[in-house]
Amino acid sequence: MSVRDSFVEHFGEEQTKLVEAAAEAHDNEVHPNRGTDPFKWVIAICLGFDCLSCKEYMESHDIDLNWEDVEQWIKDHGKLGTHDGDVDYMAALCGVYAPFVGDQEDEESNC
Repeated sequence: MSVRDSFVEHFGEEQTKLVEAAAEAHDNEVHPNRGTDPFKWVIAICLGFDCLSCKEYMESHDIDLNWEDVEQWIKDHGKLGTHDGDVDYMAALCGVYAPFVGDQEDEESNC
């Protein structure tokens, strides 16, 4: 099952399309490489811009998901450790992706 298909199975097609639209809203020349699985890019960009974890930003994108459920889904099914495209590089420097790729000891950030 693809990462996108898994997201749809857990959260529905409507919410999936809203998450994709949120990522598109933040698309710019800094991170155009979506990699071999564009939905991993969607998740990475939405994580980097807090579109899935900040209530205000979720509301601005009409996303109606529970962050704790999404967070667990990303850890279990997002496969961000194998993402080969761009991410939000400031978020990466701040450790935003650490809980989702590899060693959980890297979860704390100094940002």
